[in-house]
Amino acid sequence: MLALTPLDITATTPQSYYEQYQGQIKWIDFQELTDLKKLSSGAFGTVYSATWNLSSPSNSKEAKSQQVAIKYMDKCNFQLETLFHELWAHYAQCRYGNTNYSLALYGISQDPDTGKFMMIMEFAQNGDLQAFLEKHINDLTWNHKLEIVYQLADALCNLHGHKALIHRDLHSGNVLFVDGTPLNDDQKRWGFTLDKIVRISDYGLTQPGNASTTTPDSEKIKWNQKRPSYGRAS
Repeated sequence: MLALTPLDITATTPQSYYEQYQGQIKWIDFQELTDLKKLSSGAFGTVYSATWNLSSPSNSKEAKSQQVAIKYMDKCNFQLETLFHELWAHYAQCRYGNTNYSLALYGISQDPDTGKFMMIMEFAQNGDLQAFLEKHINDLTWNHKLEIVYQLADALCNLHGHKALIHRDLHSGNVLFVDGTPLNDDQKRWGFTLDKIVRISDYGLTQPGNASTTTPDSEKIKWNQKRPSYGRAS
């Protein structure tokens, strides 16, 4: 199957999406992505870790690489619809909310062999909430636990307040950790010292707060289904 180009994406994208994302969506050549390793799968996609090989056209000696997470859109009949819905949610959260609490979205690409679209995102090197707690439960102080709760509450406050969005699929697999210290005035005053930042991921079911909450049976996620994760495999 032939890969689509950025021009093809523009041609098949609803006008409302294109007007929102014009100049914002980066097309990433699939050949720049290597060492794909499956991390997990969920109702709407499969997540891999990969190496994104970046190079400077003017100076090949400046070639760089970084670890990223790749989310394949597995629902073939609704790939573009699913892709752009999640792009919209990421864009709204990062534009109107606190970008500290969302995974960085680097761009989109397409697998030339399968034709599946994918989102290229920040890799959460510390895994998801469940894996993080299982590994560090004996090392975390009550202050650390309070900071995790504070960050998660602040992240949801941003999501709900700035764009009136409801995540609708929040669970331990969608709460991730990256290295860093997101100290604001409250955190400094309370003496928080955790060197991890909470990231909320997987906006595939996100809707405006006033949208219908009825989910078709075909889109309901079964309770025992493996959770998707954008960090290291647990």
